[in-house]
Amino acid sequence: MSKEAGKASPQFVGIILALLVQAVVVITYFNNIENNSETNMASISKLEFRVDRLEQSVQNQQIAMARMEEMIISIKNMVSRIDKSIEQMK
Repeated sequence: MSKEAGKASPQFVGIILALLVQAVVVITYFNNIENNSETNMASISKLEFRVDRLEQSVQNQQIAMARMEEMIISIKNMVSRIDKSIEQMK
């Protein structure tokens, strides 16, 4: 029995090797997850910056459109006054 107690059975060695392989796979998997999350965070940061610039651009365009609308209203009023004064001259 002393000889058998000192030797590891092939099944035991197989189980240990399988556990080691699984440990390496799990470590690699979590390492990939961490790398992907860092890449995603960088991408999100870039997208946030682009969205901020886009929002600023849209706001500037809205301001410009409001100014144009006010100018058009002023021009319409001016043309209307000119038309009335021409009619009064007749």
